[in-house]
Amino acid sequence: MKSRFLNYLAQSVICTVAFCMLFTGRANAETPVGKGGGSMSVLDSKQNRGIVVKISTEKKEYRLGDKVKLEVLIKNISLKDMFIYNELDWGESSSFSLWVKDARTGKDVVGQHLADALPPPPSSKDQFTKLAPGYSFGFESNWMIKEINIEKPGDYLLEVVYHSPVPPEFAFGLPVWSTEMGKVGSNAVKIHVTP
Repeated sequence: MKSRFLNYLAQSVICTVAFCMLFTGRANAETPVGKGGGSMSVLDSKQNRGIVVKISTEKKEYRLGDKVKLEVLIKNISLKDMFIYNELDWGESSSFSLWVKDARTGKDVVGQHLADALPPPPSSKDQFTKLAPGYSFGFESNWMIKEINIEKPGDYLLEVVYHSPVPPEFAFGLPVWSTEMGKVGSNAVKIHVTP
């Protein structure tokens, strides 16, 4: 079962990258940077009927040597219970991607840091968190500014995309937000970085 899940994830990543390259016409346009990140147009969470993703930072101004604390919340906006896979991590093969743009030019921040955690396949119902209607589930991540590929002063936009790594056949009969339900983009948070 584990190898079938890993095979499914590998095929999903390959198909996603191929589609993005074909759609944008640029091979490097969909290469995530930082703890995610790249040049994907973040999806409008209002298009999605079941969940929204909201992000916030503890402050709006940072120095190049500072750490950024990013809070990420998934909220169930549907009228039914929903389950989210507990193994939240960063990267296209996992749950979240972080996209960083220069706020002045709108261009993507491209760099050397790449996160792509490969979560273990779910082995029981206990690996899912129940979200009743109106409830949220989230976490905080801390990174050095340079870990998200910001290497010079300026204004930047941070956006997160949630994409479940769990295909429906691994949901144990639960109403899980799974891979075929699509990606959900967050709000954008603007930060100012000084030397």
